Amino acid sequence: VAVVDIKLAHLNDVTIQVYNTVGQIVYSKSYNNLSNEQLISIPTSNLTGGIYTAKIKVADQIITQQIVVAH
Repeated sequence: VAVVDIKLAHLNDVTIQVYNTVGQIVYSKSYNNLSNEQLISIPTSNLTGGIYTAKIKVADQIITQQIVVAH
């Protein structure tokens, strides 16, 4: 399991998409009405080991984080 830490100043909808190295979406989930600090778990048991890119969309902003999966 990978954890994404998000700090939100206001109530927002959040979408997380995880991409593999060739740009395919391997995980996607939306959350409604989040605020304050959120620790969001991303399941990685079905992913092969490697580096993934998580794109976190909050309102009109996109935050990018790297996720390393090691089994």
